[in-house]
Amino acid sequence: MLINNSFQQKDFTKVVSMQNLSSNEMIIANEDLPRSVLHNINLEIMKGEVWGISGRSVLETKLLLEIMANIKPYKNGKCVLLERGMMRLKRFILPHVFYIGTTSMIYNNMNVLEFLMFATGHKTFDVIRQQDRVFEQLISLGLGNVSLTPISTLTPEYKVLILLLTAYYSTSQLIVLNMQNLEFSDEHIIPIRNISNLIQNEDKTLVFSSFDSDMIESVCTHTAVLVDGTVAYSGDIRNFCKTYDRVVLTVRYHNPEELMSVLQNQLPQFNYSVGAGNSLIIKDYKSDNPNLHLIYKKIAEAGFTPERIIINRKNYKNACEEVIRRYDLQKQLL
Repeated sequence: MLINNSFQQKDFTKVVSMQNLSSNEMIIANEDLPRSVLHNINLEIMKGEVWGISGRSVLETKLLLEIMANIKPYKNGKCVLLERGMMRLKRFILPHVFYIGTTSMIYNNMNVLEFLMFATGHKTFDVIRQQDRVFEQLISLGLGNVSLTPISTLTPEYKVLILLLTAYYSTSQLIVLNMQNLEFSDEHIIPIRNISNLIQNEDKTLVFSSFDSDMIESVCTHTAVLVDGTVAYSGDIRNFCKTYDRVVLTVRYHNPEELMSVLQNQLPQFNYSVGAGNSLIIKDYKSDNPNLHLIYKKIAEAGFTPERIIINRKNYKNACEEVIRRYDLQKQLL
């Protein structure tokens, strides 16, 4: 698998531009008339960004990335990659896009170091020095433990890491990772973050689909959330978490319903809901700087002794759930 080096690079700023895009694939939902799985998609991705595409449907996120990589044609709208318009009905391999949709594209008859040397074999370099550089980079990325491991013995998750590093070595400007079915633990997420940093430093763009909130929050600079086939949010991930995660406290108490009833009367400006594990979730939709001391005071005055009170750190999981909740609420009101 020699990496294609034929694409002439240009100084692109906008890497992906989708305007009012709809998919060919159709779906029937809630006994309604058939609609496109993806419809009215508007999305802009710039060079040097790392995007995590999430939502609540594997079909939607997978299809979006397939269209983005020109694996699947689309029905209506416009899709431009690296300022080159894509032919709507024609599918062909794009040299400026590195698409990872399976681990079968990696050779099992080599170890990791051998494969990476083979993948970069089109370049002119001193073989010994290159081998040292690749080996040292594997160690710095947190992959030193698998550098001499036969690829045939690696898990699919580790194979994806090697393919992601191969994509970084390529001349492709857009890297698309479309494997939502894999489960990445911390031992995988740390190298993924390290590789994504390399990709960013080269002003390349990485887009992947995932339902792992920790991975998206740890790796990405931007995110898009798909709900019912359309983009409910797209943009900077820090702003996303700050704007949409409205949880301020989680209070663990053996009778959260009783605690909620009292606080609803004492502090009606907050929103309350009972969560898993005898927890009371307190949200503030009105202020970005809620008076936590006031909540503590009312709980103590009412004679409650919670097992634990957790101050919320703005996070992706809560923000994503809130965006989906607002979308569903708006849909009900229409």
